[in-house]
Amino acid sequence: MSSLCPQCPDCSDSPLSTTANILGILTFMVSLIIPSIVFATVIRDVDKELNYLIHSLEEIGHEIKYTRDYYHQFAVEADADLEAMQSIIKANLEELSSTQIRLYKRLQGEQKTIGNLSTRIKWWYKEKDATAAEMFQLQSRKHHFTTLQIIFLMKQVRSQRGSIERTERNTYILRS
Repeated sequence: MSSLCPQCPDCSDSPLSTTANILGILTFMVSLIIPSIVFATVIRDVDKELNYLIHSLEEIGHEIKYTRDYYHQFAVEADADLEAMQSIIKANLEELSSTQIRLYKRLQGEQKTIGNLSTRIKWWYKEKDATAAEMFQLQSRKHHFTTLQIIFLMKQVRSQRGSIERTERNTYILRS
């Protein structure tokens, strides 16, 4: 009995066609495997990212405390420039501090629950962007406060320059 499909050149695959089919299958497998590996790596490193953010927030907290202590040591009544800017500086320091504390507590809470896969995936999809936005807000407030510090220092320099000029004039008058 003869076969239903006799061997003819049209029915068989050429070596080039077979190679292309194999390469197509391998390319498809690689396109599935590589993103899976990247995703697993990113999910695995969520705790490192949280530790980095928490450490950054601790440093910002220390900086805020140092700055608050620095401004509290001034004799406000004796310094007209500081007295005029005190409420602005205090309000900005409080905003900066409250944002830092709120974000720090939230990240510490997330760090405690980050153990299972579902919370890691949730962090990667949702919380990472929200945290980045809050960190940007914190940095923006920090830059605003730095601007206030520069303005205060410029006023201090201008005031001291005026005091030096008055002292020089008085010394010149006394000598004459």
